[in-house]
Amino acid sequence: FATAWAGAYRYDGKSLLHLGMAEGLMNNWVNDVAETSDGVIWLATLTGLSRFNGATVVNYAPADGSGGGKVMGLFVDSDDVLWCAAEGLPRFDPKGFIAFQRRDGFIDRFGRTAGVLALKRDSGRNFWIGTEWAGAFRSDGRRFESIPETPSTIDQDFVSQIHRAADGTFLWGAYGGLYKHENGRLVGVLDWRNVDALSSDAQGHLWYGDANKSGGLSRYNPKTHEETTFTTANGLPDNNVWSIEAASD
Repeated sequence: FATAWAGAYRYDGKSLLHLGMAEGLMNNWVNDVAETSDGVIWLATLTGLSRFNGATVVNYAPADGSGGGKVMGLFVDSDDVLWCAAEGLPRFDPKGFIAFQRRDGFIDRFGRTAGVLALKRDSGRNFWIGTEWAGAFRSDGRRFESIPETPSTIDQDFVSQIHRAADGTFLWGAYGGLYKHENGRLVGVLDWRNVDALSSDAQGHLWYGDANKSGGLSRYNPKTHEETTFTTANGLPDNNVWSIEAASD
């Protein structure tokens, strides 16, 4: 599992193995961890991508094609290709890294190659992509399709979270609100929220965390529009919530 400033840990049921900069890791701030079929562990860090084969660590910097520095997330597809939520959406196979560029239409509002913050696969072969200052995209791995936004005064270009609910609905968390994908567009669910973590439960409630403003953990009922926020005053250990995972029970 990944931590901020403390590297990553692996628990085998008996003991913890620690990986940090002292062990060769690219950075002690780890955003995500993934494993390919060969047993290799990949770690997305604040300054690049690290690879751990069980004995040694190999690091990949932007010059190696792994993106523009920070890697926010990782995804291994059905073909065992590693995709990185980083600048240009780089993917790694035995031949090395391949990334998309501006010429592929992957451009942010400042004319740069878009940086990826969130990545999610649908039930087919499409990727849903949340970016830094370029909004939301859908891709089949070859072409990009920008997902239009509903007219709003809220900035929807900084999309940091993507979650697929039990009913198949895709939900998007941005620095401006919570949105859902409906009829080919992003439609607002909750405005004026900073969504840094996003999930849903079996009852259809939406759960989100606002870490940048220490906003705690919030639960939203789309049917009744009731919203409840839990903080340290309610027993939460910290008001900075960066990740939410629904338990199987």
